[in-house]
Parts: sequence; structure tokens; C-alpha cells
Amino acid sequence: LSEGTVITEIGKSYIKVKNTSGVTLSGTQAYKTMKIKRFVPTLNCVTKVGNRLWGASDKTIYASAENNPCVWSKKNGLSDRTVTIDTGISGKIIACADFGGVPVFFTENSIIKVLSVYDGYKLSITPAVSVSSENTNSIALVSDSLYYVSNCGIMCYKGTVPVRINSDIGLSFTNTVGGSDGSRYFISDSQNTYIYDPQTKLWSAVNGGFSSFAKHGS
Repeated sequence: LSEGTVITEIGKSYIKVKNTSGVTLSGTQAYKTMKIKRFVPTLNCVTKVGNRLWGASDKTIYASAENNPCVWSKKNGLSDRTVTIDTGISGKIIACADFGGVPVFFTENSIIKVLSVYDGYKLSITPAVSVSSENTNSIALVSDSLYYVSNCGIMCYKGTVPVRINSDIGLSFTNTVGGSDGSRYFISDSQNTYIYDPQTKLWSAVNGGFSSFAKHGS
């Protein structure tokens, strides 16, 4: 079967397919072996942006077909085809997030934005203090900013160069998880939870840690 062929019906001793010209074909000839395989990339991070799933495997960025998270290899069509982008970066992508409708990917030393253009997508790669590999679950969107834990502390990313925001709040900076209520950033380790208000730029603390946060708006 050629690329673009769609299986429309499978019977006990036959299959029907529709080729790229839209012609339906059927056959009953017995074959010793037939393999039908669906490609699904092995992703080390994944996030939902709009009506696609976006993720990464090593240095390659993938996106599923629109409105179909099970399809990762549809090359025909326009708006609903899948996406595969070889970034060509030197490091490995370790995390990703939805940045207000823009897929954002993190390596240990850079931040990658996937920007939509008229004929597909282009990458904007910024060398930056990125999320640390031990704190990939600390990323959370608050209003128009992404917050996360780096090797240098807690960072705020507004689309250009991230800036450090934390004072000495006593966080362990290891295996932290982040969350948001839409207006504040929550960051927790195994012992304590800290809350940052971007409006006042003040921190507050509550006793006890959390292993995860629900995504705001989900």
C-alpha cells in the first residue's frame, strides 16, 4: 500500500482501501504476511496546544494531526497534517509547554518557540537559562508568562530572555512541581509550597508539599 492510502473496511478475508485519487479498491487475494503499522513517536515530553498534541523526542519536535491525537504521520492535507521538525540543536529537548497558544520547548541551555507561518512553522531559538532536568514539572503559565525552576533559581519567561525572580525562600530546587490559578505561581517541593504573586512581586508560603498540580483551566 502506498503512502496516503486509507483502509476503509476490513473483512474476514478481504480489505477495502481508498487510494490517493479517491478510488476505492477491494481485494481478496491471500497473502502470507501483511503488516499495518501506525507511527507514534516516543516522546520524552508532551503538551496540548490548541487542538494538537505537541511533543519532542531527543532533538525532533512532533505534532499530531488537528483534532486527532492518535495520528502522527499524516503528510497530505493542509491544516490537519502532522508536523515533524528536526531542530538541529546540540542538546536534547527535556520539556515543553503551551505559551499562550505557542508551543515552547526547553533544552538545558535554550528555549525554542514554534511559530506558525504561512507555509508551515519556523523555530525561534533563544540561548537562555532554561528549566533544569530535575525540575521539568515546575513549568506553569501565569497570565502571559511561563515560570519554572532552573539551576539558578526560579525564572520568569515572557517570550524573550527569562529573568530570575526568587529571593531566598528556602526551596530545595530538586524535583519541584509548579502550578497556577491563572494569576499566581505555585511551586512545591516535598516539604513546602510557595506562592508568587506577579502583581505585588511578593512570596507567601504554606506548610506541606504537593506531588502535582491540576492544570488551570482544565
